[in-house]
Amino acid sequence: MVDLERKIQKVLYPGIEYTYEDFCRKRKLDPNSGGMDWRWMKAKCDVLMMWSHIWYGSGIYVTSDEELHKYKKSALIALGAGEINRPEEILVRLTIY
Repeated sequence: MVDLERKIQKVLYPGIEYTYEDFCRKRKLDPNSGGMDWRWMKAKCDVLMMWSHIWYGSGIYVTSDEELHKYKKSALIALGAGEINRPEEILVRLTIY
């Protein structure tokens, strides 16, 4: 489980450290300041959404994130993401049925 999470993180956010403590250490932030840095939190949420999608075997991941579609899609599919589509692509498929 952790191995998959780390692999997804390397694909989605190679410049963001896996742990919050490491993220803070690198940026000279206090990890006990009372709140989490939004950059790390956003990255972790994105990673955990993709992890859940892969781990629980969902078939189609829908996102409008163009960076993901252009640069990261094939690596995520190789990790087991299945299909990754834009919302408008899914809408077209749903209206056909």
